[in-house]
Amino acid sequence: MKEYPILFSGPMVRALMSDQKSETRRLDLKWLRVRPGDRVWCRETWRTYTLDDGTNGILFRADGRFVSIEDTATAADRWVEAHENGRHDGKRRPSIFMRRWMCRLELVVGEVRREPVYEIDEAGAIREGMLTLAPNGLLEMGGTRRKLLGMLETATGRKETWESFGRFWNDMGARDRYVAAWCALHGIESWRSNPEVVVIGGMKRITARVAQGE
Repeated sequence: MKEYPILFSGPMVRALMSDQKSETRRLDLKWLRVRPGDRVWCRETWRTYTLDDGTNGILFRADGRFVSIEDTATAADRWVEAHENGRHDGKRRPSIFMRRWMCRLELVVGEVRREPVYEIDEAGAIREGMLTLAPNGLLEMGGTRRKLLGMLETATGRKETWESFGRFWNDMGARDRYVAAWCALHGIESWRSNPEVVVIGGMKRITARVAQGE
């Protein structure tokens, strides 16, 4: 069994935490090295934080949850190092800077396969957590209102306001939402090129804590 770090946006972290997401598609074909039974640990946006009672821990942006560190000298030293390196002053740190010991979310992989992204169907999009995704989640994933409205106009010929986009979104199926999320992340041309992706599926959450490992 091997472990691999994997980045997830806030909306997808929330879907994983609520067991509404068990699948992810990745453009980097290096993910084919993952095997069923391996584990992936989630990197997400975070910051060091101290409660009023002096308890140190990690505050996660996705859901605002605070998880305290272990009561050990090693854990305290790691926390201080992370805090000083981040020059926090209330600032969040990007997921790429999350260390293994901070991780609260680990998943066991059930299957790995390669396929064109167009092969995703409604059931696959549901496994991707799309039923939990709201329009504001697209903004959290890196899209902009202008970009998303332009994408919708390109796809349908319809000009929408952000408010009407929300109503349109509610009528969209899971696969259509996945297409929108993909385009928000990678652009319309990426979707149109129908790239090969690695599907990491059958993911099962095994913990939701701060692990004191590395």
